[in-house]
Amino acid sequence: MKLAIAQIHMHIGDIDAISERIVKQARLAHEQGATVLCIPAPLFSGVVPGSLLEYDNFEHHLLLAFEDIAHELEPLGLACIIPAALAIEGVHMLELFLLKEGRVIPLRLTARLRRENTPMDLWAPPVFDLDDVRVALTVDAIHDIHEIQHDVDLIIQFQINPMRLEDPLSIGISGLSDTELVQLVQDEQLWLAHVAPVGAYDDVLYAGGSFILDHTGEPVAVAQSCREDLILHDIQPGIPQASHIPYKTPEWIHEELIWEGLCLSLRESVDAAGFSQVVLPLKAQLPHALLLDIAVQALGPRKVSGVYFKPQGIRTKTEQARAEREFAIIQQLAAAYHIQLHVLEGEPHNQEALQGLSMKQQVLMREAHMAHAFEQFARQRHMYMLSALTKTHAALIVEASVDPAYMAPLGDLSLVECMYVAQYRAHMRPVAPGRIESGKNIEQITNALVQRAVQVYGTNDKELKRIARLMKGLAPQEVLTVLHKHIDEGSSLDEVLSTPESYAEVSMLLHLVARGEAVRERLPLTPMFSTRPFSERSWPLHLNWVDLGRSGMPARRARDLAEAESKRFEELGSDAVERMQREVLDLMSSFFGISRDELQQMSEEAGAWGSHEDRARMEQQFRDALRQGQESPQRGSEQGVPMPHMGMVPFFSLN
Repeated sequence: MKLAIAQIHMHIGDIDAISERIVKQARLAHEQGATVLCIPAPLFSGVVPGSLLEYDNFEHHLLLAFEDIAHELEPLGLACIIPAALAIEGVHMLELFLLKEGRVIPLRLTARLRRENTPMDLWAPPVFDLDDVRVALTVDAIHDIHEIQHDVDLIIQFQINPMRLEDPLSIGISGLSDTELVQLVQDEQLWLAHVAPVGAYDDVLYAGGSFILDHTGEPVAVAQSCREDLILHDIQPGIPQASHIPYKTPEWIHEELIWEGLCLSLRESVDAAGFSQVVLPLKAQLPHALLLDIAVQALGPRKVSGVYFKPQGIRTKTEQARAEREFAIIQQLAAAYHIQLHVLEGEPHNQEALQGLSMKQQVLMREAHMAHAFEQFARQRHMYMLSALTKTHAALIVEASVDPAYMAPLGDLSLVECMYVAQYRAHMRPVAPGRIESGKNIEQITNALVQRAVQVYGTNDKELKRIARLMKGLAPQEVLTVLHKHIDEGSSLDEVLSTPESYAEVSMLLHLVARGEAVRERLPLTPMFSTRPFSERSWPLHLNWVDLGRSGMPARRARDLAEAESKRFEELGSDAVERMQREVLDLMSSFFGISRDELQQMSEEAGAWGSHEDRARMEQQFRDALRQGQESPQRGSEQGVPMPHMGMVPFFSLN
């Protein structure tokens, strides 16, 4: 067998175009001697197809396309394995199709029907012979290895989990050294092929990096990360292979992977939306400079435009000098990246409209004016609107006008992570002037975000001023640390407090985060790859609860209550057993004409669970007592031992 992996990306659901692309990849692989071709998972229906799978016509057109592909590949003598989501018996699952000799075989469903008289999970890994190689298909080799037969030569693993920085396997070959796959291959002495998707699908990202490992755990074929690729290799079980990696196996650089992934996600999203140009707002801030760098790298400078909103209402020379410095930085950025720069008015022309409004209303009206001007500018030129919103912005957004942007590429990155990515990029080319990439700029942005969150918190200006004074007790670095622990690590107030004195400030900060849940539901599309994206953390919109910790109290858990109740039942059962034993002794003493004390003494001497001889001796004593009782029926009464009566035996009367 010569196995090929086509690491390709297409717009999801474009069945005809995807089928044509698969046939082209099959012909290329056949020219290089391949006999089996593997296709990545989410091409046909995306990551979360939802109710799409309930439409019979979708399944019909999908299978019709597979039949056409099978007929095209039949003259080549090439088999093809394609994953596709289906609804089988009311269950949404990833079916694995084998296209071979002009036939389309749904492997999971076929195996289920062949074993209809025995219980079998639809998710069990299909195992079959292909080109004299025993093959098993799975989506999680580490989890399924115990269900895979020992005579398997090759495991083909189809990745379905999108890119997550805490999951090494989700980034393909870049994270291989941090997984258990190499050890698994060495222990089981088999080959393994990892088929990774590449590209952006909805709000998730796949980094590619497919690979093939021989039975010693060495990578013998590797695909590029964040790029389309076609890799091939001969599968010869039990025979060590020389590596055919076209380049050195890449080292996992956190910032590089983020930057490459963001460029890929932006390029795919703009193309899928049918736009050819993008526009983004420009400020003398790090997120805006980093977004500009990503946009130019992904699309080219001719397709990128920047908009600068000129500040209004300048009253002092200090404000004038600050505005001039900021505009000079914006011009420097535009010239360095060779993009067009457009200047728009930053406030409504009618300044009298702002008079008499509360602080919150003034902030929201200015933002609404800029959002409207930005949207109008973009729509007139048919441009895809981008936002420089970061995860820190989203955490402190509290309330906002509708953001007209279609996408916020940095929406799952905190300000600190943006700074690290920009510093990494600075080694290749400066993203922005040094003072923008510095930590001081991050602190200034954080202060501005906290100030803005307080301003739009409520309508009572006196209350807002009190909250503003309270929040000044938190330094910008403390704000960023608290947000990271609370959002990305799920820590409570007790766990994020640096000192007990900051309780009021930190609890207010967490309350501000909770207040913005409804606004975050309306934010632009954001590619997700962090540990806890806001879209997955999503709480009820009207939830009036903030995690303020336990104030030193032990954690309450439902399991503890259940265990306590179970223990109570055991104690009640133990009391019932003791009571039953007493009543049984009373019954037996009445039946045999023996007092309870004598019977208890006999039981203690023999032992309830003594040896066989002890039990035999005690049984003989009972027989003797029974015979004596039969010879003298009144003996029990003469000894003062009452004969048994149902009213005297409550245990047996109740049971």
